Amino acid sequence: MERFTPEFERSRERRPFGSGWLSGTLSVLAGVAGLVLVAMRQYPETFTMPEFQAVHEGSFLTIFLKFTMVAGYLLALLSLLLDRRKILGFLFVPLERWFPHRGDQTVFRPEWDEDLFYFLVSAMFIQGLSFLTLIPSNFVNEAITLDALQEWVGGIPFAVQVILIMLATDFIQYWLHRAFHEIPVLWRFHSIHHSAKSMDWMAGARMHFFEIAALRGFTAVPMFTLGFDLGAIQAYLLIVFVHSKFIHSNVGFDLGVIESVFVTPRFHHWHHGSDREAVDINYASHFPIYDRLFGTHHLPEERWPEDYGVIGDHVPKGFFKQLIYPFQKPKVQEPAE
Repeated sequence: MERFTPEFERSRERRPFGSGWLSGTLSVLAGVAGLVLVAMRQYPETFTMPEFQAVHEGSFLTIFLKFTMVAGYLLALLSLLLDRRKILGFLFVPLERWFPHRGDQTVFRPEWDEDLFYFLVSAMFIQGLSFLTLIPSNFVNEAITLDALQEWVGGIPFAVQVILIMLATDFIQYWLHRAFHEIPVLWRFHSIHHSAKSMDWMAGARMHFFEIAALRGFTAVPMFTLGFDLGAIQAYLLIVFVHSKFIHSNVGFDLGVIESVFVTPRFHHWHHGSDREAVDINYASHFPIYDRLFGTHHLPEERWPEDYGVIGDHVPKGFFKQLIYPFQKPKVQEPAE
């Protein structure tokens, strides 16, 4: 709390218009207001009175709630762009401070702001590209009749469905991920993700929107064509969100035998390494068994990569330069990753 108190007590001279302080404060207020409105609608018997039932069930409150949430998001993004310190927008991951792999790496390491920007903007891209990511699965559903298979899959126990979704999507992700490394045109998109020179929970957000759309589109095929329960799909999406942050994080856990079964930070850090022995390895997102089966597994005992980033450091810095980078003609021969 001591880190936040000076922000709220900052003098007027130190928070002029355009500093991001006002938009940051308003984003916090909008977030609190949105939380209160959601609580009122979900638990009306606790957070409101019978006299207001018609109000919180009406369309006006729905419109106002959506407006509040969008406004809070945009105000937070504006604060991020204006305020270099951005303390109001930061969320900390205690694990990285308590069990760090690299203890000298600070929370606000170089390019942290850039990756946070990616985190926010990628979310907007996904919302705008949702219809595109469903095109492959919609095509399969229209082209092939899978009623019998879908009925059988829908009857599988919930936990087993979640595991099957993870296995199916990770198989697709493995080969798609490998293609983004081995096909030069695709590598230009994926190299942006690898350009992060420090690894922490936010580094995984650095992805070009084209790669995000391709990844979501192809992994959606087994989820939405094989008859999995919607609840199992939602559980999988939550697991993916948390796990993707974890494997990029600056956490130095010794997970022992777990490393042979599930993808861990050390396993994925090797994938991001710029050491020569770290080139084109460890493509799996959940299960290392795929890398073992297809000859790309690399996890030397008790060792981590020395450095991270793209060999040759040819990816430009900055979100907008990276956005157009894959579409530009290479000025020089770029080293293979």
